[in-house]
Amino acid sequence: MKFSFQFKIFISFLIGILIAVATIAYWARYSTKSQFDKYLERSGEAETRIVEDLTSFYKSQGSWDGVTSLVSGIFSDYGVGIQLADENGNIIAQSGRMGMMGMGMSRSQPIPVDGKTVGTVFIGATGMPRHSMMERNFITDVNRSLYLAVIVAFIFSFILSYVISRKIVVPVRELSEAAEKLAHGEFSQRVNVRTNDELGELAETFNFMAKKLEDNERTRKNMLSDIAHELRTPITTLRGNLEGFMEGVIPPDKEKIAEIHEEVILLSRLVDDLRELSLAEAGELKLHLTLFNLEEIIEKAVKAFTQVSKDRKVKIKIKTKKPLSEVKGDVQRLGQALRNLLSNSLAHTAKGGKVEIRAEEVDGKIRIEIEDNGSGIKEEDLPYIFERFYRAEKSRSHKEARVGLGLAITKEIIIAHGGEIEAESEEGKGTLIRFYLPIEQIS
Repeated sequence: MKFSFQFKIFISFLIGILIAVATIAYWARYSTKSQFDKYLERSGEAETRIVEDLTSFYKSQGSWDGVTSLVSGIFSDYGVGIQLADENGNIIAQSGRMGMMGMGMSRSQPIPVDGKTVGTVFIGATGMPRHSMMERNFITDVNRSLYLAVIVAFIFSFILSYVISRKIVVPVRELSEAAEKLAHGEFSQRVNVRTNDELGELAETFNFMAKKLEDNERTRKNMLSDIAHELRTPITTLRGNLEGFMEGVIPPDKEKIAEIHEEVILLSRLVDDLRELSLAEAGELKLHLTLFNLEEIIEKAVKAFTQVSKDRKVKIKIKTKKPLSEVKGDVQRLGQALRNLLSNSLAHTAKGGKVEIRAEEVDGKIRIEIEDNGSGIKEEDLPYIFERFYRAEKSRSHKEARVGLGLAITKEIIIAHGGEIEAESEEGKGTLIRFYLPIEQIS
């Protein structure tokens, strides 16, 4: 038989509370009986001492004359009422409530002196035989009260166990149901965070995981859509030209072949970029680490765009605060990152504009900034510029803006080197890309 988690929690709480209640009840019953027995034992001892005191009095006086004061003292000393009768059965003294109780409610003890009974003392309820009817009634009442307390405790235990187990199980059940839906692809699932304890932390962790999965699924779908979109144009161009060649509609001249070659290069570049990005995101991008100075990398990257900057009539300036410490990294990969950033800045800077590269050492890191005074980025687009396939200018052709992977690849390269990258921009006033590389050796 399969039991639910709530049932197990409920039974655990209930058994624990019942064991505690039963232990307390047993101990209370045992303690009450033990103390009552001690009380009876002390009462028996008091009875013996009373008889001894009266016997001593008679021996010393030879009669019962003046015994009234002794009887009164006995009541004060022992807290019991007594009646004293002479050898003929006549009551000669009494104390306490014996007058109201009567002999029928007392225990009698003879008072022997030299083998002769000189009187009888009647001692009140305290001196009655062990476990008389009153005593048995007392024990019965105590036990009845304990049983009633156990029943009431059981009812409260039942209610309390149910409430506590439900409070624990309901969030777990919600998590289980949400996880099952999540497993079937419903990534919008979220659970309520009801408490600030471990269950609340578990709910928050689940919600965070669900959001990440939802974001990843959205990214995956967008990526597939973007790849399909990026592949469609060059493949359509290639197909159209090839079909034209085959049907003799388009002459296979040098110009058309060059156009096809350009589309093939574009496809090859897309495949290479996708491969690099997938390796970087999986943490499998191989880095060939060496010690080098960043100034050389910056100068080589700028030199690679000398002709482009001349054609676009955009000035590129380098400003470094020397000396710069050497860093340990992959020269080719960091050069690729710099070229991606320069290419992006040049592409968005109008004629007569400028691009400035700055490098300096700050707090144990090398800070590199690439700033242009180009078109800038809209505020709503800025948080997404490092995402794959993201292009703020949707109208740009795939040839003009490549395929929207440059900044994504750059970000992964910087992160792989233990660095950080960020962007600042204002539409119409230019963009600043800033990244940091640690000076310490990368493990």
